[in-house]
Amino acid sequence: RGIRYLQRAQILTMLRVSGGSSSNFDDEAEFSEAGTEHDHLTLFEIIQQTSDIYLGALQTPPIPFSSPINRKSTRGVCRAVESPANDDVWDRYPGIFIWVLLVGCAAAEEGSTEYNYFVCLLIKVALGAGYGWLDALTEAVKSFIKVKALAEG
Repeated sequence: RGIRYLQRAQILTMLRVSGGSSSNFDDEAEFSEAGTEHDHLTLFEIIQQTSDIYLGALQTPPIPFSSPINRKSTRGVCRAVESPANDDVWDRYPGIFIWVLLVGCAAAEEGSTEYNYFVCLLIKVALGAGYGWLDALTEAVKSFIKVKALAEG
């Protein structure tokens, strides 16, 4: 199910960045929001909460990343990223990690603890990208900036 979230987010991103409409791609019932109440989020729950924020920004009408609606998920994702439980996963899948960090930066309230954490970690990861995947990171950031601009209006 986590892979379906990521595939849906990728398809919607391509549609929005290319100027297409995502209105025909509306299967929100299958991807309902599922918040968690415990402190530790599994990888699936991190992907799910990040997808909830991201896909909300791609729907019509869009929910801006920075909407207060996303605060609870943003805090949960931040706590989960801070935990060392998924460190080996981030090492194996840096693209997913970058996506989580970009969404976290966009959704966190500027100046908040979560925002500062996401930004610092994104900078740290970007500095490491100079060792082989800087071009891929640059393209991912450019696409994300386009999506964010569309979502914010």
